[in-house]
Amino acid sequence: METEIEIEVEKVSFDDTNYFLVGSIESDNVMNVVKWIYQANQNDKVEGPINLYINSEGGQVCDAYALIDVMRSSRKPVATIGMGVICSAAFMILAAGAKGHRKLGKNTSVMMHQLNHDWGGNYSDLKSLGSEIDYHHKRMIKILEESTGLDKQGVQDNFLRPTDRWFTSQEVVKLGVVDKIF
Repeated sequence: METEIEIEVEKVSFDDTNYFLVGSIESDNVMNVVKWIYQANQNDKVEGPINLYINSEGGQVCDAYALIDVMRSSRKPVATIGMGVICSAAFMILAAGAKGHRKLGKNTSVMMHQLNHDWGGNYSDLKSLGSEIDYHHKRMIKILEESTGLDKQGVQDNFLRPTDRWFTSQEVVKLGVVDKIF
């Protein structure tokens, strides 16, 4: 049973033009955003971009891919607004927003890194996982190339380093991740 507080949070976090993606990038959270985008696309009264506010330390890359695909197929531009913390999978979602409509709070912490996971298994499983990891790495590069305008080497050098890389707001504007700082 939902409490009054939970109902109020839902009202605040979702209307036809604004959605607040807060917390982990995972299937339940992402599916709610997908439903919101779908609903906004069905509402002819909604004009201009729809606003996706993001505050997330990241999460599952496959769930990020699903959301990015829906954002890119949306009839209404999806503006992305980063605030608080934007890391990993959330970084890709922020960058994939409609160009000209990507913003970042000046005090937001921003981080990107290579794909990582704690997969395990026997030799055959690990061999298969190696191919899957290569595939994910290439997809991440492609999404970031399309979103930022950087070439493959620029994406790898700036975003997919062997260690976590933290950015200032000014750096992510310069690298084409967002268009402006608020």
